[in-house]
Amino acid sequence: MSTILSDFRHPVKHLRNVRIPMPDGVSLSADLYLPEAAGRFPAVLNYIPYRKEDAASYTGAICQYMAARGFAGVIVDIRGTGESQGIILDEYAPQEQLDGCQVIEWLSRQPWCNGKVGMWGASYSGFNSIQIAMQAPPALKAILPMYATDDRYNDDVHYYGGSLIGIEQVLYPAMMVTMNAIPPYPETAAGEWASIWQQRLEGNQPWLMNWFRHQSEDEYWKHGSLKTDYASIRCPVYNVGGWADGYTNPLFRMVQKLEVPHKAMVGPWLHNSPDSGIPGPNIDFLHEMCRWWAQWLRDEETGIMQEPGVAVYIQDGAAPTSYETYMPGKWRFLNQWPPEGIREHSWYLTGMGGLGEKVEKEGEVDVYRYRATVGASAGVWCAVNGFDSLTRDQSADDGRSLTYTGPVLESPVEILGAPKAVLHVSSTAEVVFFCVKVEDVTPDGASRLVCRGLLNATHRRSHSAPEPVKPGEIMELEIPLKEISWTFPAGHRIRVAISSSDWPWIWPSPFPALNRIYRGTTHPSRILLPVVESQSAVSTDFHFQESALASRGAEDIASLFGDRHVWRFSQDVINDYSVLQVSNHSQHHLFQGAYTIDSDNRAESGASDEHPEAAYTKGICKTTVVQNDGRTEIVGRTSIRSTSSHFFIDVELKVEKDGDPFFSRKWLETFPRELL
Repeated sequence: MSTILSDFRHPVKHLRNVRIPMPDGVSLSADLYLPEAAGRFPAVLNYIPYRKEDAASYTGAICQYMAARGFAGVIVDIRGTGESQGIILDEYAPQEQLDGCQVIEWLSRQPWCNGKVGMWGASYSGFNSIQIAMQAPPALKAILPMYATDDRYNDDVHYYGGSLIGIEQVLYPAMMVTMNAIPPYPETAAGEWASIWQQRLEGNQPWLMNWFRHQSEDEYWKHGSLKTDYASIRCPVYNVGGWADGYTNPLFRMVQKLEVPHKAMVGPWLHNSPDSGIPGPNIDFLHEMCRWWAQWLRDEETGIMQEPGVAVYIQDGAAPTSYETYMPGKWRFLNQWPPEGIREHSWYLTGMGGLGEKVEKEGEVDVYRYRATVGASAGVWCAVNGFDSLTRDQSADDGRSLTYTGPVLESPVEILGAPKAVLHVSSTAEVVFFCVKVEDVTPDGASRLVCRGLLNATHRRSHSAPEPVKPGEIMELEIPLKEISWTFPAGHRIRVAISSSDWPWIWPSPFPALNRIYRGTTHPSRILLPVVESQSAVSTDFHFQESALASRGAEDIASLFGDRHVWRFSQDVINDYSVLQVSNHSQHHLFQGAYTIDSDNRAESGASDEHPEAAYTKGICKTTVVQNDGRTEIVGRTSIRSTSSHFFIDVELKVEKDGDPFFSRKWLETFPRELL
């Protein structure tokens, strides 16, 4: 049973734009949420590039909650963002981590602080919680990263399985080019706002170019990747993830390899908050956070470390849908990972599109043509809201893939862990990808995506030293799939779908190809699933409290992440081009309505089955700031197109004030394709 903290609540004092000096003379901007009470309190830091004033509706509410319970909530704008001085040249730069250590040291010395600091955050701020913990600043006593990674190259928004992430290459970079050009608010940055803004406009660089300069795993990606040295973290860690999120695999690696006290929680959620996100159910995550901080920052015995170390939501399974608000299932609490009671079962690819538990004696081969536009039914890699998850019926993609379907299940089959495929393959192309999907086929024939994995065959031996495929050579590939919990009900069937594309999530490989999958005793292609044979659960009476923040529900979640969404596919049949268009719009009011921030984000991705080399994606992010004395419009455009040999990148930033041009800049670069 979860220990409940005291019901006593402090009044809270909110201090805006407190300046934290850095050794080089730059100052960072902090918002402090302090308990109005005598005594000294631990500081809990959220360190973000997403403009704390704009994020205050959610992050500020969490800081307010923590401050009322005796923790000093702190939000700091990273150098070059929000109200902080300086410029930001790249994500997760060494300077950012050095600054973070200075912030922690400064916080620990404040008269209201007891000398102990924690860090938390989702996504970017979860990343830098891990990265700064790797620096081991003395005052950092615990971290709580959510939806974060230990591997910047192969488990982030750049590359996956040695292939280039597709449409998200422009969605996120276009947003950051624009966000980094928004002026600070005069209300918080006072007389500094104009000089901060001008320096930022002139000095910032689009991060996208750095990612294309490093197309294989090198030292650039190893910086900030915990997988290079798990022992570097010396403080306790509480990892939080979601089965529907893009960052699930790193959490389980950290569970197995961290050498400090640690816990982990994985719910059914997308890339959003456990207390109000989708799909539900939700938990009182803020209560869990405070129990964690009280244990490690106030030396209180909350019982949290006597409870099971790994909490996973067991997904009972659901039919495919384009918008999912609730996932049926139950929580299971485990003392180890992987848990006991799980055995790896092999299902072999067999003739006539079958999937069986015995390998065929006679060797056979299945041939398919590479189609660059397969994958449109599977949604994006890391969905923030239900509108862009879109894991709808896979039948359309299955019809253009090789599929292998098992018999009707006589009893439920539960899997928990990381499936993998072992395929014996060959190709006529020097660069080819192999994508594997595990699906749940319902009695009416609909097919639900359960998990997927992809490998660029040129990376079959190494992500750091790719090598071309030899046309016609048979290769054995081991393809890891995403960690998952899923229950295949009785009456359903298990399906494996194999293709060489997962567009628009993955950028298409450049060459037409005929690919072969080999079967039989000589080439036993198979899928290995972690099947739960006996439940390994402890403390079955343990449960999470219901959410302290009322669940926003589908309509409110939509308004949080953008109140108008478009996800539209079209096809030019004559010219053989498939196009995806996505857009969303959001509006926020700040400073008691004195400011309105209006954002329009649009992206388009195109690919051709006949000419897979000629793919493109482009994005535009327009942010309009309206205030009493004027209107500022910032537009960031990002475009990527490819040929068989090169990528061509075009980034443009334009700023207008009251309709007149104020600033513009353009970046153009060409990069050779390095076996992508």
